[in-house]
Amino acid sequence: MGSYKQIQDFGLFGRLNLAEKLDVIGLYLNLIPREGDSAPAIRTSKEQIDALQDVFNQMQSLMGFTRGAAETTRLYEVEAERNKLVQNVIQRVLTPKKLPLEEERVAAKKLYNEVIGLKGFYRRTQLKKKEAAKVLLDDLENPKYVEYTRTLGIDKYVPKLKLLIEEYDRLNKLRQHKYSQDSELPTVYSLMLRATELLQDINVQANASVVFQPSEAVFKFVDGVNFIFDDARTNFKQRKKRRKKTKAEGAGSGKKVAKKISPKA
Repeated sequence: MGSYKQIQDFGLFGRLNLAEKLDVIGLYLNLIPREGDSAPAIRTSKEQIDALQDVFNQMQSLMGFTRGAAETTRLYEVEAERNKLVQNVIQRVLTPKKLPLEEERVAAKKLYNEVIGLKGFYRRTQLKKKEAAKVLLDDLENPKYVEYTRTLGIDKYVPKLKLLIEEYDRLNKLRQHKYSQDSELPTVYSLMLRATELLQDINVQANASVVFQPSEAVFKFVDGVNFIFDDARTNFKQRKKRRKKTKAEGAGSGKKVAKKISPKA
């Protein structure tokens, strides 16, 4: 590809779960540099943008993100409680100067490098907040940090955070299971296949624009898309790492760990 800036790693899209794919589609729609109804900077037509928006809207509805089920109501309550707890931990660790005791300031500095990556937590998408909460829990449960979490008084948050994360996952699976019983899943996958085709076309057009019609708008779009997949790759690796850790812990305790079957992309 020489020195031309291009969209990379779209192949990762096929390895994401449905919720992550929906998140990526939404981010694409926000990034498209529209001028009126189309996006000439990346050679994308009004028909393509409208088609992608239509797929996104249908996917939201089909996956139950807009349903008013009891599980959804409780899910949002759990999510809000989890987010508040995570934000309290982040704020306490990242503002050591506000802590009254020297030992607290020292403890906060010891945890600072582990927590700084979660800065801006409330500005993240729903999916990324869920992943960030699990990353924070892994750090807080790490034996080498127990002394510091106890000094800061955040050790008492760990059991509660773990329960909230587990309840969120349970409610989310229950909601998706109910949906799978009263919906035609092939419709979900056919929509996702259509989304893949549309995104691939947009990527090809954007990459061509970099070469034949370079502009600040197309460079910004390409950088934005690459950032989306850099972030998605990080979340994908973290999830994979947690699954391996869960399997190892299950094997160590003599328990059988059920093999997870990923949904077809």
